Amino acid sequence: MPAGRYRHRVTIQHAVDPQDSYGQPQQNWVDLTTIWASVEPLVGKEGHSSEDNQVLAQNTTLIKTRYRGEITTKMRALFKGQVFNITSIQDINGRGKEFHLYCERIEGHEQ
Repeated sequence: MPAGRYRHRVTIQHAVDPQDSYGQPQQNWVDLTTIWASVEPLVGKEGHSSEDNQVLAQNTTLIKTRYRGEITTKMRALFKGQVFNITSIQDINGRGKEFHLYCERIEGHEQ
């Protein structure tokens, strides 16, 4: 893929679990790397929370980038102040050249 198609800056974060003052684990996110990528919205849908009857919106987004072996589905991506949970990763053509990161953005989880 030509470099010009990767025109967005995306930060990849991984979770660390330090303990709070009571010894309970707290998940904190720290930056792993910032990459050039293409960010493409794919699907959007709405649903209702059964607990408090709120409307929840989910958006599936495709992030295309050069192959990065350290990126896993336990990580998340940040783009334009929005948080994307990485749900699936595909090594396109199995050649280790391009990654497709399929991500879910849930409204209300902006950074």
